[in-house]
Amino acid sequence: VPKMISLAQRRGVAAAAVLLGCAGASGVRSSQEGPAPPLNPEADPRSIVYCDALTRFTLLMGTNEVAVVRAEMAIGGAFEDRASFAFLNRLLAVPAFTVSNSSDDVGWCNITLTATQTVVSYRKKAVVGLGSPLSQHLFQVSSVPLNASFVDGGSNGGLVEPLGGTVYSLSGVNGSRFVTGSQAPIDLTCGGARTTSDWACTNGVLSRGGVGVMSDSENNVLTPGGWWGNSAHANKKETNQDIYVFVYGQNYRPALRALAALSGKMAPPPRRFFGVWWSRWSKYSQQGLKEITDIYQDNGIPLDGINLDTEWHRSSNYLDCCSVDGKRVDQHAWYSGVFDYDQSLYPNPQAMEEWLTERGLWPVWSDIHQGSGVSRVNSKFAQFAAAVGVDPVSTASVPVAVDNRTYMTAFFAMLRAQTNTSSYWWLDNPEVGLSKLAGFNANLWDRWQFFLDAEHRGLRPTVMGPFGGLGSQRFPFIHSGDTITSWATLKFLVKYTSTAGNVLISYITHDVGGHRDYGNGGNNPELFTRWVQYCTYTAMLRPHPQRYPNAMSHDAVIERRIWVYPYSNFAAMRASMQARSRLLPYTYTAALQALTDDVPLIRSLYVDWPTEDLAYDEATGLYHFMFGPSVLVAPILSPMTPELNLSVGHTVFLPPVSPGTAWIERGSGRCLRGGGTHTLNYTLDEYPVFIKPGTILPTMLTPTRRWREGKLHPVSDDEPPALLGSAGDPSPKTVVWEVYVGNATVGRGVLLEDDGNGTGYTHGAMASTTATYAATQGGTVLTLTVQAVNGSFEGMRRVRHHEWAVFNVLPPTAVTGASGWTWDPETLSIRAIARDVDVTTETAITLTFATPSTGPLSALLCSADGHAFPATARRVRAIKHAVDVEGPATLSSVNLNELDTTAQRMANAGTAAAAAVELEGFRGRAAGVVALLTNQSTPTGLPSPRLQGLIAAWLG
Repeated sequence: VPKMISLAQRRGVAAAAVLLGCAGASGVRSSQEGPAPPLNPEADPRSIVYCDALTRFTLLMGTNEVAVVRAEMAIGGAFEDRASFAFLNRLLAVPAFTVSNSSDDVGWCNITLTATQTVVSYRKKAVVGLGSPLSQHLFQVSSVPLNASFVDGGSNGGLVEPLGGTVYSLSGVNGSRFVTGSQAPIDLTCGGARTTSDWACTNGVLSRGGVGVMSDSENNVLTPGGWWGNSAHANKKETNQDIYVFVYGQNYRPALRALAALSGKMAPPPRRFFGVWWSRWSKYSQQGLKEITDIYQDNGIPLDGINLDTEWHRSSNYLDCCSVDGKRVDQHAWYSGVFDYDQSLYPNPQAMEEWLTERGLWPVWSDIHQGSGVSRVNSKFAQFAAAVGVDPVSTASVPVAVDNRTYMTAFFAMLRAQTNTSSYWWLDNPEVGLSKLAGFNANLWDRWQFFLDAEHRGLRPTVMGPFGGLGSQRFPFIHSGDTITSWATLKFLVKYTSTAGNVLISYITHDVGGHRDYGNGGNNPELFTRWVQYCTYTAMLRPHPQRYPNAMSHDAVIERRIWVYPYSNFAAMRASMQARSRLLPYTYTAALQALTDDVPLIRSLYVDWPTEDLAYDEATGLYHFMFGPSVLVAPILSPMTPELNLSVGHTVFLPPVSPGTAWIERGSGRCLRGGGTHTLNYTLDEYPVFIKPGTILPTMLTPTRRWREGKLHPVSDDEPPALLGSAGDPSPKTVVWEVYVGNATVGRGVLLEDDGNGTGYTHGAMASTTATYAATQGGTVLTLTVQAVNGSFEGMRRVRHHEWAVFNVLPPTAVTGASGWTWDPETLSIRAIARDVDVTTETAITLTFATPSTGPLSALLCSADGHAFPATARRVRAIKHAVDVEGPATLSSVNLNELDTTAQRMANAGTAAAAAVELEGFRGRAAGVVALLTNQSTPTGLPSPRLQGLIAAWLG
């Protein structure tokens, strides 16, 4: 069996040591120093209790926070000890427990896990009734300290308010409904059942009742020979059952950790997947790929990867050779069973690979459909046929059989020989089955094989495909499918992505803007802009429109090239893509943190705030999510008010934070209290993203360098990063530490790095850098520290620049330890840099402020009423322009000019105290202008709808 286990599952303690800051003097711990990798399917015999000949209970976990019990019923005692596709590891520390088992064959068997006082009760003689085998024995689990209980066979499957999981695919979904077939809303709790063994839908481990149940009865297993097999419980629903009961109360994070300990951790994708990608269902050529990268550069848009849809490979439609089950294969390339490059489009694949590699854009992510098997049109078909034992001359094609070891071995050998060394594949197989065997999870197995093939070649694999049940978290990415463009779809995707975290799915890629039109007006500029802004804070930003119109399915041509949209939309989308690039060090750090935290990159707010009712509220918190440990996103999911050109009355729920501190909105700088809702307004180029107080975000500079004549310009290897491929650089020269104080006197952040593309992280080849701040002496002194790096990896920078960005401050009176610094009155921020720092040494910068009111704890600069000068100043400029163009003739622009020049007057003030006076005056003058603008009384002097909208945005 060990040879079947992906390195992505072998999270030895070495990686954890670096992540947790506990590496030894050498900086790297050997994985041999810790426990064995988590492929130990047989539980410790001391954790097993047999209440009778029919049942086996395995006490897998029993801490103060969570208890996990495996309950099996098997007529004849045929229990299952092999690893399943879903559960790999059952060899955990034996918890303390007691057993009370009646001596007769009709009484009760009670098992009590000591730490949580979780009681497992089972009546040995079956009672009359219907339901699962265990429910007929009044099987139940409860914990008084955790206020959680479960009764097998009870209402809603025995669970109280299950919080959902995820489904196979959303292809053909508009909102939460499929447009063909059954149009019932998709239920992410899988029909209200406690769980499901159907791989098309898996309910998560979390519920408000504090109990989760996962079924393993129908999952396939790994055999001693290293292949797959059927579980001992398969196809025996009337007599056999195999379930895992998680009891945790409101300890949601420990519940997710428990599930990961049993099922496997969330494998991180390569670093470049967290950048900006391009994809389109269209026939791109080798020259076309060069042209699209040039357009990205010319428009100042970062680009980190290319996803080729199916038409990169040859079609068999020029040879009448291929069939499946006696029927002619569809004439399109994606069903051809051919896996060679189309020479008419890619005449020199090797040259293309070299060109893209030089620019950091290789490998590409290539789409394949395996359902048609392997056609004899393949250039290496003779070798493939010989390997699988068929005559290459008389055989037109070999049917797909991912369940067959010989077929898969030969297939991978052919694929590598014909295409490239890519480890990135899009397994686009929903239309045609991968296997004819009933009860075989071909989808998950196929992903597993692609992962193993890449890892055996030392690559970090990434596959894209539909969800394949519990265990899919080990093989990112999940593709949400060919969704239909609509506001309702965008809203459902937010919920779908967050609840997928309840089954450990951390990495989902959406077709940004939707894939199909279906008569909905798929090129709506505002909808596409809001979709891009949402996906800026997801695992992947990748448009994938349908290029070909289809009258029968009401599909028009979908356009996702942002530069062909109106400039205001283009500018907003480009700004989002640039923001995503800058945030990449934080995003990748959060992905690596998931290795030890077992908390998904994207998760519902209730995971971190389980006691907050608004976190579960359909109208507010349920459509917010955490992006990593420190960033909260409250997506805009409805169109702007047309006459105002403004998203009006957007409700934002901010969970409670430490007393006296406040959330900080990224971009605007405004501070807002936690523990309640806020009603806010947003223009097209604004998006509600909030940072926890006391946070330091590791970021990088905006990519701007361009390729010209085969070289990067400027030629220097210094910053800024390149527009093409910068996400693949595992160790940027400059780290920008963004400091969000929010009235918190201390704060920290961490930067995690590895080679970004290999498997070194599985044995501890990683580096951790911690940054801290401390505001002392009433906030007049701010000390910024970057500690010495912990750990290392091949390609790590030994010397780099550390730049600090501190928001909501006025200019300091002194700065020590910096190579240089500036203060920006437009954003009320300080940028201080320490150049050419040896990363093995600690470096510190100290900012001194004249008074507490000018420093990072200033109530003037960070008042929890939401006032923020940077955002208001931008809107003043917009209002001034609108007044100049279309405002009342009677309105003087003097007051607006005064407001508009506030930043310049602060810059010229000479002292922080004088700048503070200007800032305080800004509020008073702003209030006066608002009153003037909103109280025009003459019919000819009323503000226009656009002007009214800008005023409303200001007031919001």
